[in-house]
Amino acid sequence: MNNEPAATKPREPTADEAAGMQWWNSLTEGERAKALEAAGWRAGGTWTPSPADAWALYKKASRSIPPA
Repeated sequence: MNNEPAATKPREPTADEAAGMQWWNSLTEGERAKALEAAGWRAGGTWTPSPADAWALYKKASRSIPPA
């Protein structure tokens, strides 16, 4: 009897996840550092934000800026 788990196909990212990956990949290393700092990164901190956390903060900030 084969006890190996059945291979599962990885799910496709949601539209929001894909947009977040595109946003993150478009940033320079310096911009990524600033985005993670804005999301809560602190040297020696007990919690490390992820790019997804930075994306969520970016979206929230973008919604609070009125259109020109």
